[in-house]
Amino acid sequence: IYLKAPAPYLLKRIREKAAVYEKEIKPWYLEKLNRKYEAWTKTVDFAPVLIFNAEKIDLKNQKDLASVIEQIKLAI
Repeated sequence: IYLKAPAPYLLKRIREKAAVYEKEIKPWYLEKLNRKYEAWTKTVDFAPVLIFNAEKIDLKNQKDLASVIEQIKLAI
């Protein structure tokens, strides 16, 4: 399961979380990490890769969570 999100959204979430050790994370690092994850998902052949747009879903929302769970069940 890959919760995909653009760097600006990730930075916003990091700031909301307020973990001191994450404060210094730079946008370029998150962009690079996103590219690496994207490339990795294209090479996985041992299991299905489910990609969810983390900007569009809220796992605290029961409807969103139920949808994600259903998609996982369908994939396995």
